[in-house]
Amino acid sequence: MKKNETNTDTPISQDLVLIGGGHAHAIALSMLAKRHLPGVRITLISNSVLTPYSGMLPGLIAGNYEHEDVHIDLGAACRSFGVRFIEDSVTGLDLEAKTIFCQQHPPFSYDVLSIDIGSSPDLKNIPGTKEFSVGVKPVDRFLALWHDLQQSLLSKELTSPVDIGIVGGGASGVEVALAMQHKLKCALKYRKTSFEQLRFHVVSGSDTILPSHNAKVQQRYQKVLDKRGVQVHHDFRVSKVEEGCLVDARDAENPRELSLDKIIWAISASAPEWPKAAGLACSERGFIEVDACLQSVSHPNVFASGDIADVLDHPRPKAGVFAVRQGKPLADNLEKALRGEPLKAFVPQSKFLSLVSTGDKAAIASRGDWAMSGAWVWHWKDSIDRKFMRRFSELAKPMIPAENASVDAEPMSMRCGGCGAKVGQPILNRVIAQLSTRYEDKAKVALSQPDDAAVLAIPADKLLVQSVDAFRRFIDDDYLFGQIAANHALGDIFAMGATPHSAQALVTLPFASEEKVEQQLLHLMLGASKVFDACEMPIVGGHTAEGAELSLGFTINGLTDENQLLTKAGL
Repeated sequence: MKKNETNTDTPISQDLVLIGGGHAHAIALSMLAKRHLPGVRITLISNSVLTPYSGMLPGLIAGNYEHEDVHIDLGAACRSFGVRFIEDSVTGLDLEAKTIFCQQHPPFSYDVLSIDIGSSPDLKNIPGTKEFSVGVKPVDRFLALWHDLQQSLLSKELTSPVDIGIVGGGASGVEVALAMQHKLKCALKYRKTSFEQLRFHVVSGSDTILPSHNAKVQQRYQKVLDKRGVQVHHDFRVSKVEEGCLVDARDAENPRELSLDKIIWAISASAPEWPKAAGLACSERGFIEVDACLQSVSHPNVFASGDIADVLDHPRPKAGVFAVRQGKPLADNLEKALRGEPLKAFVPQSKFLSLVSTGDKAAIASRGDWAMSGAWVWHWKDSIDRKFMRRFSELAKPMIPAENASVDAEPMSMRCGGCGAKVGQPILNRVIAQLSTRYEDKAKVALSQPDDAAVLAIPADKLLVQSVDAFRRFIDDDYLFGQIAANHALGDIFAMGATPHSAQALVTLPFASEEKVEQQLLHLMLGASKVFDACEMPIVGGHTAEGAELSLGFTINGLTDENQLLTKAGL
């Protein structure tokens, strides 16, 4: 049995919301899923259902993996973990009201918040970068460009040079360069087409490649690049990007220029603007400042991990290896925060294993001053990466239901079942006040002037067509579920040739604290109202109760002329 908001043993009293499907969040969720968190509803908000594992991305580009091999299905993982999944982009926070704003959903409230949204190449600070280059992140956008580039290059004979440049001499830049070269070389060889016209360039702002690695790794990788004909442009600091050209204008009288047909940006990570705009303590570059517990230094109920976080006590490069290692301490401290317990500091290793692939099935390994390379290193890396992915592809065991209610959760047995187990009137009033009343003139008595029943005036020359439909919740997104339930209920009215007139709702909500009940009801009704508004019809009343699990239904009133009525008997 999954421990989620439908668990009838423990009313919901706290919301833990995770924004972003980064590596640390993926690991933290898999761990939290197996722990007793009574009264806690966990929600993951991500702008994509599929999230890529960065360690395997060069292998995907090179053709060593399939798309599904390197992507975590967050929706499937959340279903297994008993976690609510919301596909949307976050646009802002109200840190005082503890509210999250999204592009396509009503606001979500939280008690404890965690942010792991990664970073993207900075395409704003250097003129022309956004117009004339593409970043390796967001990954889905880059993969689409990579697909189009392959189609373009492989669909014709290359009669003149094609220069592809990757800006960035770090691991991301050199791995992507060799992966792209390997894939195209193999494809052209298969088509018996010359590879000579295809030229790759790596542009490094340093006087070496892989500046964060030891000298042995740098030397080994430089030999690979030289052997494969990849030209490295050292100490080239891009000042601006023009169409088909990179410019280093430090020497204004004699600027360096590099002509390229395709420019790919794999350097200078940047953060989205909304965390800093919300008031979180952030660095000058916009990354959330956290302490050794991964807790915001300005807001104790907010945590951050992965590339979006700057750990002030232990600065580290923005790389996937560190995000992965933050997963367990993040899970531990989120649990402690929910329980009101002291947090535990996390000290990352100063020396760590680094595995850098070389396009083909070979790689270079290093730790400290040690370095080794060869095909065996790639197979070692492949084994580590696949083991990481299996914890999500095979999915973790569902969460164990809590045995005892949390401190501030009211036991289910104490909840009132009288009066149809109604939700309290103050909650209903606050929700109704936020719903559309645009088409209430179709009713004599409706939500804006509530009474014991709705009153409708039916035109004398019309037939009243009524239908009732309801079902149990089958997705965790309440706003979307409200839209689905409303559309489903309208189906029979349309099938009989009637025009929708008005609706009444029948809602059963899982037991929860008042504020949690209110937000869930609001999301359901706003979703339904979106559909009903499109049909120019009001919600005129209904009944809302608490029960074992969420269900939603509507009585739909429709009007039609007698000669327009469609019945099965008339078919």
